[in-house]
Amino acid sequence: MWRFLFALLLTSIVLSACKSDSGSTALPPPNANIPNQGDNNGQQKDEDDQEHEGEEEDITPTDPILAKLPSGVPDAAKRALDPRPIPDIGIWPFADGINQTSGTGRYVGGAYYWTDFIYDAYGAFAGPPPPHNVQTPNAGSLTYPRVALDAANFPGPDMSQADYDASKDPFQGNGADIFALAVGKTATHTYWRVDWVTLADTTAPIIAFALDIDNDSSTGTAGQFSQGWGVIPNIRTAGVDQLILISSEGVYLSDGSTSRRIGDTVIDEGSNTFVGQVPNSELSLPTDSFTVYALAGLHNGAGGFFTDMSRLGGTPFTPPVYNLGFRDYADEPLANNFWMSNSQAQALAQGDISEFALELNPQKLGDNETEAPRHGFSVRWYVSSLGPEQFGRGGIYTGQDATIHQTAQSSDDITLYAGYYDKLQPYSLWVPDGYDHAQPVAEKMTLVLHSFTQNHMQYAATMPNFLRETCNDLRQSFCLTVLGRGVSGFYEFASGVDLWEAWRHVASHYELDPTRTFTSGFSMGALGSQRLMIKYPDVFAAGVILAGAQSDEPGIADQNGNVPGCFGEIQLENLKWNGYYHAAGSLDQLIPITQQRDTANRMRDLGYRYTFDHYLAEDHVAWVLKDGQYPAFAAATDWLIGTSDRGDSAPTHNASTPGEIIYRFTGNDQHPKFGLGADGAWWISGLTVADPEAPVQGYSPSPSQSGLDCTFSNTFSGQTIPPRAARVHAISGALPYPTISGLISPAAVPDGSNPQFRPDQNTSARIQQTGPHTHEFQAWQLGETPAANGLMSLTLQNVATAIIDMADAGLATHKDWEIKVSSDTAATITLTQLMPGTLVEVEGVRQAVDKGSATIDIVAGDSTIRRTP
Repeated sequence: MWRFLFALLLTSIVLSACKSDSGSTALPPPNANIPNQGDNNGQQKDEDDQEHEGEEEDITPTDPILAKLPSGVPDAAKRALDPRPIPDIGIWPFADGINQTSGTGRYVGGAYYWTDFIYDAYGAFAGPPPPHNVQTPNAGSLTYPRVALDAANFPGPDMSQADYDASKDPFQGNGADIFALAVGKTATHTYWRVDWVTLADTTAPIIAFALDIDNDSSTGTAGQFSQGWGVIPNIRTAGVDQLILISSEGVYLSDGSTSRRIGDTVIDEGSNTFVGQVPNSELSLPTDSFTVYALAGLHNGAGGFFTDMSRLGGTPFTPPVYNLGFRDYADEPLANNFWMSNSQAQALAQGDISEFALELNPQKLGDNETEAPRHGFSVRWYVSSLGPEQFGRGGIYTGQDATIHQTAQSSDDITLYAGYYDKLQPYSLWVPDGYDHAQPVAEKMTLVLHSFTQNHMQYAATMPNFLRETCNDLRQSFCLTVLGRGVSGFYEFASGVDLWEAWRHVASHYELDPTRTFTSGFSMGALGSQRLMIKYPDVFAAGVILAGAQSDEPGIADQNGNVPGCFGEIQLENLKWNGYYHAAGSLDQLIPITQQRDTANRMRDLGYRYTFDHYLAEDHVAWVLKDGQYPAFAAATDWLIGTSDRGDSAPTHNASTPGEIIYRFTGNDQHPKFGLGADGAWWISGLTVADPEAPVQGYSPSPSQSGLDCTFSNTFSGQTIPPRAARVHAISGALPYPTISGLISPAAVPDGSNPQFRPDQNTSARIQQTGPHTHEFQAWQLGETPAANGLMSLTLQNVATAIIDMADAGLATHKDWEIKVSSDTAATITLTQLMPGTLVEVEGVRQAVDKGSATIDIVAGDSTIRRTP
């Protein structure tokens, strides 16, 4: 396992070159009616607080956002998102107008607002990135101290060391990261505001607003190019007349050489906000446009910038600046730009930041601009339910091995594989160009999950053709990539919370079609997609698996306290109603082709629909780097858009209330603390395991699993985790499906041709080449649909509890429904949505229905539950 992770880490370096349990506070309960300010920007609020009367006068808050999400989403997607705290009007006397999209700004409510990119504050390029940044390199080279700047052991212990104390770290790996900037004006003052992403200690950061008031580069800080600003050395942009320095020490005015204090800084720690008020008598601004720069760094404790960059990863010539404001998408091209910091790092290395400026027009401060609608790719943010209160700290983990810095002591360890701890979290979103913001029509959603060592920018940075063709050019879809709280979260625990909360946030701003949702991903993103479909098969129509496998060594799938690979392979039987596409390379160094082949074989042997493209000359890493030569995984996009007429194409919609449910689950996937839980699908829910120590049933190892048992042991902690595994198989005769009369495969296509070997062909509008590969698939040949009836068969293996929605199962209105139960242990079955006046009989004992529900205890063996007159 360690060799596997080390190989992945080395691979990520190659890829980049080419381009305590914290005493956490409980999360709010599902559907908690939390007051919410939305995004405080005049757009649609995130929640609707209207209420309606329910059965027996129960008052239940409505949630219009859930109508845009598939019904099977876990509780993490059902909670009202936390509001973004905003400073009191006495601190900031203007309407709030921070944009949802990073790298954009607007005038509103008497002020101008700019939203910066999150986690982009690493300053100038001065050599290799810090060790923790080699996976998705933040282009800057600066690091943060791990203790106070005046501490004797500065920069202090590494975060991965036992003596690291977050409470004594004023920076926490991210102390000068700008979230938002704002400038407002009243009759007596101008107001200058910065909201920080991380504010562990108010003494840590400093912001400078540099002003070219007369728009004349020959005045102010002119001189020779080698002449820098005295108060911020090694910055040489000409023409700056005044600087406003804002820190915990106060507000200072400077001409670039000397500074004087003019007042106190107003600090609101709830919103991580600094506000500096400058009397108009102190600063004479023009009535027309003037130029503003924004520079953030570390505070020296005396109202200025800490300038000894040689101790923080820089050189004597490196500016003491970690973050620049007013950079947009034109300034920061997406290619190989993992944190939107490449241009910033290069500009700071040269000392010339003149390209990153705001032309501020005081005459427009009274305007009320709406946030401009966007199409295509952008980076956005939301406020998570998780933050320093739950994690025990904010900021970024900067230990040298950020991918494996936590050891799972229990499945409820919130910090497990999380590396980004602030409540503000970024995600990337593609909005298809056919989406009409003025008159929106609900569009499909596709998750595009990043791989191990990567982040939410992976596909825009390294696979833009795949992203553009999958989400826009060949297929119109919203496409969401989340940071997942880190580079190795596997979309479990805090990483999983991030996924579902970000998806909910998208639904709060756009119209999504909950019946057309898909997941996809490369490497760890492929494993994540497989696990998500296995746990929530009713949420997704289909999944695109690019270089991933559920048939794997036990370490890879359970490294986050989850399940071993052998059980993951068995759980593929949950995917009867999901489309499944898998692409693999023969030379894959990290997830061997034998294991990927076994995963596809499992789908084949189950008699399920699947497509498997086997690329004969591709590996795990170089494959994705070929996006500039041809669209990597273009055949996957072909499958999604349904180019084949033989049945080997993605379903167009999620399966709706199927008559047969096969659901194999593990209690290790159920985490109510996080609002996560794989406890059923469609009309079965509330599944729990009877005996957590019972051995896994139905395990027949694939060749790559030969000799392995299905033990649940955590590789890092050394703990043995009880299997907690169970299975339910239910068939409702009220929801008949056409019989599967045969299977269609390359050897049995209707016209007799054999499409198994495909040379270079796809429908990419850009270039017609994918690389030679073998193409196999299995599709269903359907026969007649049997007549509906009121019978259900229910087989339970190691199941303690189950809830059956009788209305969704189609049985509630049948006068003579009957459930034949076969269970290997005692169990409790709850039937809901029963018709009023219904009586339920179990082995001759009648039971009245209470409020549409009946709870029935059954013994091991065979039982019959029926409706009686």
